[in-house]
Amino acid sequence: MALIDPGRILLERIYSERRLRNPSYSLRAFSRDLEISPATLSQVLSAKRTLSKQSVLKVADRLCLTPSETKELLSTSGRRASHKTEREILDDDVFRVISDWYHFAILSLARTKNCRANPAWVGKRLGISAAQARSALLTLEKMKLVEVKGKNLLRTSNPITTTQDIPSSALRKFHKQHLELASQSLEKVPTEKRDVSTITMAIDPKNIDRAKRMIAKMRDRISKVLETGKITEVYTMAIQLFPLTCMMLVLCSFVARAGDVGGNGGDIVICDESPGDAPELLDYFEGRVKGGIYSLGGNQRTPLENVHIVLERLSRFDAPRAALYAKEADSFESNVQWVNDGPPLEDIPDAGDVTIPPECAIHQWAIRQPVFHSSVKPFLVDERIWKRPDVSSVQRAGLILHEVIYGETKRLGHNDSITARKFNSVISSDEFPKISSRVYAELTQEVFKWLRELKLRTNPIEFGVRPGYIVEKKLRPLLEDPSQDGITWTLVGKYPPWVKIVDETLLASPTKEDKVDGVEFNFVANDGHSSVLALVKIRASVSVER
Repeated sequence: MALIDPGRILLERIYSERRLRNPSYSLRAFSRDLEISPATLSQVLSAKRTLSKQSVLKVADRLCLTPSETKELLSTSGRRASHKTEREILDDDVFRVISDWYHFAILSLARTKNCRANPAWVGKRLGISAAQARSALLTLEKMKLVEVKGKNLLRTSNPITTTQDIPSSALRKFHKQHLELASQSLEKVPTEKRDVSTITMAIDPKNIDRAKRMIAKMRDRISKVLETGKITEVYTMAIQLFPLTCMMLVLCSFVARAGDVGGNGGDIVICDESPGDAPELLDYFEGRVKGGIYSLGGNQRTPLENVHIVLERLSRFDAPRAALYAKEADSFESNVQWVNDGPPLEDIPDAGDVTIPPECAIHQWAIRQPVFHSSVKPFLVDERIWKRPDVSSVQRAGLILHEVIYGETKRLGHNDSITARKFNSVISSDEFPKISSRVYAELTQEVFKWLRELKLRTNPIEFGVRPGYIVEKKLRPLLEDPSQDGITWTLVGKYPPWVKIVDETLLASPTKEDKVDGVEFNFVANDGHSSVLALVKIRASVSVER
């Protein structure tokens, strides 16, 4: 059994704390700050080598350690490294490249007898496409984790692991994929070939760290048993330990958002390793891949000016919808809670199947959150991304439009932002003004599918009105279910000044000077589930009795 090394644990804790403050802080950056090579630091953290006394004192000085911490670090000096096969620690930047589950499955498959270096064979064994297998094999070979000898695939690396207890979108993605695979196994794998069990406990949270250490040891013992004998299959073992009660307000708030089933976030694609590629809203990234061009009004304009340029184009096809979007867009920034410190916004898994370059990553830029109190603002926006010099006015305008459009699709019961992204990418494209009304109608029919229906009669309201008199029309009877709560009625578009809605009643009171012959106007109903009004239109025609 390997001895506990307090010096190594100290270094891991300091690295973890720095990663918590700055998630982009890498193992390479830590080694630079300690003035030791990345390879040496990696070997020290994986218990493959120790530091000399001189190196320990230099590291202690660089970290401004207390005398007791320096003593802990000195305990590492001169200790013989364990001959046990240790797991190599992957930096998050490296892990991100191979974070899809099948990369690690291929590494394990390479340990089985007569594993073929053939994408079709690998794909069939793991239930993935030959294209996915081919891409993964090339990546793993490029990273020198596997090698091809003749027709066989061989693993060339020791077992690998990631840093522990550090927020990472790539690691969250990896775990979510395994949870989904576990869910699928319940239906597809016979009980004699799997084990899925659960225990619910009342616990003392002070024992969690101890439990996590016990779980780590248990994993190692079980894998040692299973990896002996004739190795022919690849299994995965995922263990979850998480609270069901809300220990922190932040946790409860996140669970409330997650319980909405939905994705509710605006994403941005950032390619920090490719300086020539500016950050791009995911909506526009997807559209550009399909040939879209997004100049809007140009980066010399403010985001809101660019938003109104898009909405002016939209108004030619759909004036009521453009008016509604403009209303929320104008108030967007006043409804934002800016996030400028701490960890990045929690990833909302609503991107769907999106392929991005390996040097790029999808970052959560904004989240629409439930408003439980008047002090809570509906939008969380990462100000650090918003204020990046390479994030253009066009991209900021796109985010505003994304959130406005998502508000409507959410009102219709959509639980992710895929349809909102599609609509945004189309109406923001320079090609949008050239499409026909028929194409636009087909687009809206596809995007704005009603998953929850606010039942209204759709026949026009027609009534006569005499100048100098007030005509009242109750709107509640228009509902097929008049008992439905939380309905808000709003006039939109162009309407005469002598028309208004008060307490669910349409009031028409023209004067003798008003020209009211043949006037038509629109209003919409909202059932209160979204800050964007639902676009249920009822057309009213007014005739005049002289």
